[in-house]
Amino acid sequence: GKEYLNVHLHPSRARRLTRFADDAGGRRALRHGLLRYAKDDADAALALWATARQRFAFSAAEQRFLDERLTVAAAAEGRAPGDGPTGFSSDALEQVALAMVRHQRWSAAAEWIRAMPASLGAQPRWRYWLGRALIEGEGEEKPRQGRAHLAEIAALRTYYGFLAAHDLGREPSLNARPPAGDRGAQRALLETPSVLRMRELYAAGDLVNARREWRFAQRRLAPEQQHHLVEMTAEMGWVEQAVFGARDAELGDLVAVRFPMPHLSLYRRYATEADLPVHLLLAVSRQESAFHAAAVSGAGARGLMQLMPATARLVADRLRVARPNARDLANPHVNLRLGAHHFAELMQDYGGNRALAAAAYNAGQSRVKRWRKGIDEMPTTVWIERIPFRETRDYVKGVIAFDCVYSRLLGQPAPVLAPREQVVTGN
Repeated sequence: GKEYLNVHLHPSRARRLTRFADDAGGRRALRHGLLRYAKDDADAALALWATARQRFAFSAAEQRFLDERLTVAAAAEGRAPGDGPTGFSSDALEQVALAMVRHQRWSAAAEWIRAMPASLGAQPRWRYWLGRALIEGEGEEKPRQGRAHLAEIAALRTYYGFLAAHDLGREPSLNARPPAGDRGAQRALLETPSVLRMRELYAAGDLVNARREWRFAQRRLAPEQQHHLVEMTAEMGWVEQAVFGARDAELGDLVAVRFPMPHLSLYRRYATEADLPVHLLLAVSRQESAFHAAAVSGAGARGLMQLMPATARLVADRLRVARPNARDLANPHVNLRLGAHHFAELMQDYGGNRALAAAAYNAGQSRVKRWRKGIDEMPTTVWIERIPFRETRDYVKGVIAFDCVYSRLLGQPAPVLAPREQVVTGN
């Protein structure tokens, strides 16, 4: 126990293997020390493990665990594993492959992605990065193979599908399914008590219980009835519930429902005032709040574009308008105006790069500064994958994908990534 504590506080003590007894407690302390030491020097920890596994009676399961964790740690530092991906779990394969993408070790990235189980490797994310890795790799046939992988996902209405279409010089596909608009089927739903209760509760302004009834009904309806329920919800004006309901019912092709445009005149007005494309302002709102004007996050962000009250006050001061209170931020006029100007300032700070502006909007400019430190020139798509916060990483991808959708719905198709957005440079 004492040695376990010592190696926890001072991981470099793991370098002296004679400190550890070859019994259950000693091996447990050594294992912990190796994992801690790997955070400081993964290569040295791997070399130490190569010696320790010969001296200590670690079980086969413990050996596999340490092989994986130390290999993942070394890959995170940019080291391409030399022994290959044989015998690794799906989770480790993903982590090493992602690390190789982040460090642009393209041959190793392709090797580890190809080692994934078929169901995992077929995901758009890995199909895209396998295509990119092959295109960037060496050999005359690899670029052709890489483009073939991209072509297989280029018609998908996803972030990676849009990137694949962009890389191939194709127009992104929305694959929109027209609304059924079946009024008779919607009226028939009202014979379901939970649907009727949902409508009455929504009309009474009790959104919490209306949402409970919606979910209760959705779980018990046939797929086609779920489709009609989602469309009914959108027509009621309950926009955010229709958006999330379409997702939960796996109705991704209902593009008009999943990407609504409420308050469009306000969006046009404040996008023009802030000199932003209206489709970008819609995309940020869709990602932030799904257009729920009264939304309040756990951190206290409010309204359509989820403004923090302190940020809203700073923007109001710069615009020389009245400082808003919490109730004001539930007003789309106030929230959209301040949010549009805040995002426009970020776009100006980052040279019009939506990825950087969106990351700063979500996580703060100080973090973006830290995430750009030491970068010379890096493809923006790779930089996005390097964002350490999954929430921010997914947020940036969502804004870019949603902007692609909204620009086409408005008849103003914009590139998935503009020329000025192709590369991220350091501070």
